[in-house]
Amino acid sequence: MKSTNKKSENSSAQERKLLRTIIDNVPVCIYAKDLKFRKTLVNAHELKQFGFNDESEVLGKTDTELYGESVGADTQVEDSKVMIDGKSILDEEKHLGNGIWALISKLPLRDESDKIVGMVGISVNFTEHKKYREQLEVFNHIFNDLSDAIQVSYEDGRLFYLNKIASQRLGIEPDEIWKFHVWDFETVFAHQEDWQQHVDFLKKNKMVTIEGVNINQVTGDTIPVEVTVKYLVINETGFVVATSRDISERRKHELELQSSYERLNELSKQSKTFAWEIDTNGTFTFMSPIVEIVLGYTPAEMIGKMHFYDILSIDNRTKVTKEAFGIIADRKEAFNYEKVALCKDNTPIWLLTNCAPMYNEKGVYIGYRGSDTDISEQKKLQSKLEKARFDAEKSAKAKELFLTNMSHEIRTPLNVIIGMIREIGKENLLKSQQTYLKHAESSAYHLLSIINNVLDMSKIEAGEFVLDHKDFNMSAMLSNIGSILKSRASSKKINFDVVSNDNIARALRGDSLRLSQVLINLLGNAIKFTDQGFVNLTVRLVEENAEYQKIRFEVSDSGIGMSEEFLNNIFNKFTQENDHSNRSHEGTGLGMSISKEIVELMGGSIEIASEKGRGTSMAFELIFMLGSEDNLIRIDRTTRNFDISGTKVLVVEDNEMNRFIAHQSLMQAKCVIDEAGNGLEAIEKLKTNHYDIVLMDIQMPEMDGVEATKIIRNDMNIQVPIIALTANAFKHDIDLYLSIGMDDFLIKPYKEEELFSKIESNCRLEKHQTQLAKNDDVQSIHSDSVQSNETGVLYKLDQLQIIANGDQKFVDTMLDMFEKIASDTIFKMSNALVSSDIDSIKQLAHKIKPSLDNMGITILYDDIRTLENFNLKTNCPDTLRQKVQFVNATLSGILIDLQKRKQTNL
Repeated sequence: MKSTNKKSENSSAQERKLLRTIIDNVPVCIYAKDLKFRKTLVNAHELKQFGFNDESEVLGKTDTELYGESVGADTQVEDSKVMIDGKSILDEEKHLGNGIWALISKLPLRDESDKIVGMVGISVNFTEHKKYREQLEVFNHIFNDLSDAIQVSYEDGRLFYLNKIASQRLGIEPDEIWKFHVWDFETVFAHQEDWQQHVDFLKKNKMVTIEGVNINQVTGDTIPVEVTVKYLVINETGFVVATSRDISERRKHELELQSSYERLNELSKQSKTFAWEIDTNGTFTFMSPIVEIVLGYTPAEMIGKMHFYDILSIDNRTKVTKEAFGIIADRKEAFNYEKVALCKDNTPIWLLTNCAPMYNEKGVYIGYRGSDTDISEQKKLQSKLEKARFDAEKSAKAKELFLTNMSHEIRTPLNVIIGMIREIGKENLLKSQQTYLKHAESSAYHLLSIINNVLDMSKIEAGEFVLDHKDFNMSAMLSNIGSILKSRASSKKINFDVVSNDNIARALRGDSLRLSQVLINLLGNAIKFTDQGFVNLTVRLVEENAEYQKIRFEVSDSGIGMSEEFLNNIFNKFTQENDHSNRSHEGTGLGMSISKEIVELMGGSIEIASEKGRGTSMAFELIFMLGSEDNLIRIDRTTRNFDISGTKVLVVEDNEMNRFIAHQSLMQAKCVIDEAGNGLEAIEKLKTNHYDIVLMDIQMPEMDGVEATKIIRNDMNIQVPIIALTANAFKHDIDLYLSIGMDDFLIKPYKEEELFSKIESNCRLEKHQTQLAKNDDVQSIHSDSVQSNETGVLYKLDQLQIIANGDQKFVDTMLDMFEKIASDTIFKMSNALVSSDIDSIKQLAHKIKPSLDNMGITILYDDIRTLENFNLKTNCPDTLRQKVQFVNATLSGILIDLQKRKQTNL
């Protein structure tokens, strides 16, 4: 029994010794603690780790006693969880200080009854491993932040590593990498043998860059990539490392570039344009393939073998070469240079050249780069167009000549007819004779309206129809239209009303004459085609702001109406509805077409609603800028008596009857009259006689009015006012007359009042311009510079007297104020002219303008407004000087006359 026990004890001792030997020799720290946290076991590695020599220094002591309060408190918390709660701690990373990291495991120690009697701890030093792991994490973070994909595979094609971009692009999760080979997702290696050839190539060349296509393993999407591949051997294991970038955008741009190139190439073919480059000697160094289509030469036949001038035609080679080398010498660009070249088969061809100099990266001139386009077809077409244009201009000229002659041949006798009717009307006639005369006059003016309509349409077609925008009063214009048409409507016993809004501005800016023409035409047609019921014109404001008003004009009637078919053609020229009910109504069919054109020129369009037998409504809307009420104060010259008595007038007219009409009117106005039958006679009379004004016909035998005026102005240097008497109403004709020195014009047939107005205004202007020529210094004008009998027509006190309502003291006060304002204006405006102070001149003109209007000084109406709005961009300095001198001279003359008036009253 003793022997058995002895063997058992020996066996246990050997086991403990073996266990101790193992515990002391394993490269980890092993220790045990009792329930009071005292160490009951430590191995040799634990002692060495913490600097102890013998276990007697450690056993029976706590961590607090061994390592201090801080460490002891920390380990006691962990140990309590193990020994009290029975929970194990496995592989927990812990920093032990001094840069040492360990993996800590702690397990409860139990006796035979499973009661916890302590704990066992194991600590493995993994400081180096942690360093490697942290480095790996850094590298992995860097790789995952790269915009390029990184993939590493074994030599046999199995995947080893993918960074984040590669994983996303290929649709392969990191934990599934081991399932894939490179040929699973890279189309370049469709077969395994392709991959092996690739690896063999890499082993010899180490690195290569190729393009391929990746296939996403989830979506199946394909991504074009550029891959740089390198072969590496690590620990005797071969790896293939690939860095790839997505080149989808580059491929897209390459495709777009290729598409653009193909389009450009196709366009070059279609437009027959070839590009070229030449060196400093003019030898071709580059030539696009299109040249073969254009000239028949291949690029190889031209590059380095031909000069640019070798393709030029013999006829213009010298000229073009000289011009080309001139451009080259100056390093200039050339645009749209046309030249004739010869094809390889000697066919002549027109080329359009554009080119610019070339410089190398150092800025040294190395030649020219350009393009040539075959424009032979365009040249042929251009030649045809030139011929067509010539034929069209010839036709238009013939039409214009016909209209001019027609106008002249009709207006000339019509002037006599209307003039004779006017003269007969001055006689004592029987009532029946007055009726006959009225009908004759109406027919004559109807014929004149037909001519005017034809000419208006011709002006519109020729682009000579120009709107004349001036300030006007809408209410006054509508009242005038009403008075013109009232009697016509009354004669047919139909109701006629003109209704307008009170909120329409008093002063608007536009062409009131042409607007009246449109409204009179629309209303005239309405009255013409209405036998009973009504014709109304309604004018109302539809929109406004601080700068403009939009106004709607609507003409409505209860007349015969129009068919839907005719409504589609109503604006066609010379068009009237083909209906028996219209046959009794005269007209050219031009009125509506002209009205449409005028309204459209004004920025509107005519709307028409009509039903056969139910009447018609026509409307349009126009925008008018707000005008100035000051401009409405101007005296209407057609309503006053003209004082031209004693004026010496030379009437130059080849038609005896026209001379007679003019003579009768001028004689009635008590003018002194002389006559000439053509331009030659007029010149002879001007050599020996003085006239205040010349009335000059245009078309005359021996010498016409244009040639005569040129001689009078240029050779004889006579500045007498000349008024053109013309049957030509085209703008370019009027412009010609004014450009050669004529002062004004009258279109035949003219009204007597128009003739008197023209004579009076031009004679009055001439007197003051003559005075200015004698007095360059405006301030030196003497009291006799403007005579009283001259200034008597320069101002009128009618407006002041109306305002004064019989209060003479008020009139005298206003005249005193005017004298002060006028004197101040003369002085300041002269000084401003000397110092070229345009702004001051404009302000002075604006200030005195209302006073001039109140004084009835109509001769300065246009000039003062020109100065008020003077702009050097549209006027020259001489115009400014002339206008200021004329204004000051006129004001000085009026002041002198006002002083004389005061002295007379005293």
